[in-house]
Amino acid sequence: MRFFLLYILLLSSAIQLSASTEKLKWNCEQQVFDKLMLYPSPKKWESIEKSEDTFTRFASSVDPQFYYFVEQQKEKTHLKIFFKNQKITQYEFSAQACLNIVKSDKSVSQLFHKMEDSDFAKLVELSKTQNIMVYFWSPHMNLSITGVMEAKKVADQFGLKFVAVLDNKLELHSIELAAQQVSGIDIIVLSNQNTAEINKYFSGLHYPAWFILKNGSISKILRLGYSIPSVLTAEVAERL
Repeated sequence: MRFFLLYILLLSSAIQLSASTEKLKWNCEQQVFDKLMLYPSPKKWESIEKSEDTFTRFASSVDPQFYYFVEQQKEKTHLKIFFKNQKITQYEFSAQACLNIVKSDKSVSQLFHKMEDSDFAKLVELSKTQNIMVYFWSPHMNLSITGVMEAKKVADQFGLKFVAVLDNKLELHSIELAAQQVSGIDIIVLSNQNTAEINKYFSGLHYPAWFILKNGSISKILRLGYSIPSVLTAEVAERL
């Protein structure tokens, strides 16, 4: 009886996996599904389309400790499995033979750079020779994804170094999801410690927020809130 119940449980899991992914097509589909069978079943898959042959599928799990990303690229497919806020397991498959060419485990500290006071001090020093726009953002704010991309374009327009610092209250898979939705922007996460100097200028209570570093100090005060590109352009110009 025990073995029969185990068989029913495994069969149910396989059916749920098939049902939740049957409409999705990507390279090395079977190999990806084989790996996913080792983990709790994913729920509904969603997608981020980047180009005709590049996209990302993501899904939460029936076990809330797990979260899944499948990143489809032209030459390879990545499967990323997030466990709690502790680590990520990655599988990489070649597009031609669908061989599992890479498997790696990474801790949270290895995934994203953390912005601490020491990093901020380096930016302040750099601003003596190059103007810098520091932009704090969070996907919890509806316009944040749009805002950070627009801010990057405005910074480029003025020849500014652009440093985007992400909300430190996000869970690990939420950071990955935010990273998948922006392009050309390095993912830097505000540290949970060693930020006393940064906190003098930014409390972390409201996103987005930004300031300009110029001549080794902040030009004017911190700007809170989203601005449409034309207004943002004028606000940046005032600080230069």
